[in-house]
Amino acid sequence: MKNIYIYNAGPLFTEADQAQRLKEQASFDSIKGIEVFNPLTSPFNEGANSAAMIYEVDNAPIQKANVFFFDLANNDTGTLVELGMVIQKLEDGAKIDIYPVISDFRVSGRSEYNCEYFPVGYNSFLIGALESHKIKIYKSFDEAFEVFILDNNLSK
Repeated sequence: MKNIYIYNAGPLFTEADQAQRLKEQASFDSIKGIEVFNPLTSPFNEGANSAAMIYEVDNAPIQKANVFFFDLANNDTGTLVELGMVIQKLEDGAKIDIYPVISDFRVSGRSEYNCEYFPVGYNSFLIGALESHKIKIYKSFDEAFEVFILDNNLSK
């Protein structure tokens, strides 16, 4: 099995955000032999007392990770910056897997667009960056997680 180091990105400021990040962490914890950096559960962020320190603490695992999950449903600016950094890693030749999630049913339920991804409510540059790199956008974390399991021949 290849070494898997996951960076789990998404907003974490509301109770709903925190509950979702904890649910995701429980899914990751169900797999043996992988490492996960989740800013919500990371002990590294506890001592960060400035924005620069938070960046440094979160950037180190971004540079180390080879698998990335992104919750993009709320257009959280921090998550979007992280995604941009990861897209640059991909363009620089890094061998990484990216699992973006847009769970907003208002987007996934639209059918008048003749494309796989719907830019309504989402910046076209963001959607275009994913499309141009042939990165599938998932409708739920659970869907992305199941594909991740299959992609890596893992079992829960």
